Amino acid sequence: MRSIAKQVVPQPTGAFTLVEVAVGAFVMAFGIAMSLVAVQSGYRSMDEARNLTTASQVLQREMDRLRALPWQTISADLPCIDRLAERETVDLAALFPDDPTLPSRFTLVRIVTPSSGRLGSMYDLTLVVAWTSNYGGRHERSVTTRYGKDGLHDYNYTLAG
Repeated sequence: MRSIAKQVVPQPTGAFTLVEVAVGAFVMAFGIAMSLVAVQSGYRSMDEARNLTTASQVLQREMDRLRALPWQTISADLPCIDRLAERETVDLAALFPDDPTLPSRFTLVRIVTPSSGRLGSMYDLTLVVAWTSNYGGRHERSVTTRYGKDGLHDYNYTLAG
């Protein structure tokens, strides 16, 4: 009698278990989530940089405009107010007519105070720009300079005459 032997077929051993698949899916999901956080952080940084650049341009433009005014305009037309009193808000729509969205995002406040020790001949000009970022953060930057009747150093004018 002849015996028929069963041929043994080897089982594949390269399959993944359910735990290995779950760990791999978790690592993949974690990597995707962290990349989304990195992209969001990048957008936030870009928003901050754009707004800070715009705020710097607003401050620079108003400061240059004030520096170009004659002494009579500074001393007569601009209100001299105490730092703790009400501040004068500048109309940004008039300063930046080409950008209609700027006044809705930024506010500019001007503070003109007599300079201590130089009353009647020098003023401190402070500009404060404030804005709210796209992510809800409130920001503020300021710049202060002095405006003198005969320039910052009046000896330049008195030595000649």
